[in-house]
Amino acid sequence: MSAPRKNDLAHKRPMVKSQPGPPMTLANMRSLGVRSLAITCELCHHAAVLSVERWADHIPVPSFGPRMVCTRCGIIGADARPNWREQVEGPSLTGTQWRN
Repeated sequence: MSAPRKNDLAHKRPMVKSQPGPPMTLANMRSLGVRSLAITCELCHHAAVLSVERWADHIPVPSFGPRMVCTRCGIIGADARPNWREQVEGPSLTGTQWRN
């Protein structure tokens, strides 16, 4: 099979990128059963888990990253994401035969 010619690709629609939605807040994260953030240093990749119980619900999750200071290398700024590992596993849609 040969590669499509340039004229064959002309009829395809251009890819439209969707606009990003608002950032996840702590309230939304908590409603999904997650109570901490997984923080990773962008320079040395040191990882830590931060409990966010003391912060208000309206705070966006991405606002934590720029404020984090790595305890290993001292750089300011990190990747902050919900710690999905603590989320309770729901029932499988395909059944238990596919779980490890």
